[in-house]
Amino acid sequence: MQDALTRFITSKQKQSISALTVKQLNQRISHFIERTHLEDVVDITSAEAMEYKDCLLEEGRSHKSNKDYLAAVSQFFKWSRLMQYTSVKWHSECGAKMLSTKVNNQSKVSVKE
Repeated sequence: MQDALTRFITSKQKQSISALTVKQLNQRISHFIERTHLEDVVDITSAEAMEYKDCLLEEGRSHKSNKDYLAAVSQFFKWSRLMQYTSVKWHSECGAKMLSTKVNNQSKVSVKE
């Protein structure tokens, strides 16, 4: 999976994207790779995607940060599909929308089918 990430980051660097954005994409997608322990892009399933959402919630980031992490991973898998590295459709595979709600003055992310 690291090879696909390297190619994705190289592609982003060639576009008109700021260095900070590229760095954040790399950091967030690397976080996903580390937490899921997957070896290849083709290995991802909707189960890993849902478990990763849970992982983000457990780590205590803000709703906005979790959303940014998921958006980065979504970009990576969209690019991976276009490059024919995988057939996974990140959002449609997961079949979920992230919704923000307030519970005891804390942001909470829930999944709605």
